[in-house]
Amino acid sequence: MGMPSPASFAPPLRRPSDNMPFPQRPAMHVRALYDFTAEESDELGFSAGEVIEVMDNSDSSWWKGRLRGRIGLFPTNYTTPI
Repeated sequence: MGMPSPASFAPPLRRPSDNMPFPQRPAMHVRALYDFTAEESDELGFSAGEVIEVMDNSDSSWWKGRLRGRIGLFPTNYTTPI
């Protein structure tokens, strides 16, 4: 019997997508229309005119956002997309 070739012991080739990072979605931002005072520790307070980076908009009423290094939930009806 012949010896197997070295290629038969090679690990399977990875598909290019295995090494590729997930594409980044452009960040979505909203502008605050009104002041909002956070009442719970997981809420994000802001003032009218501030721009909030949206991190999760899966809920229709409360989104997760980042502002001034803080992350929290905020009411969507206090903001408008920009």
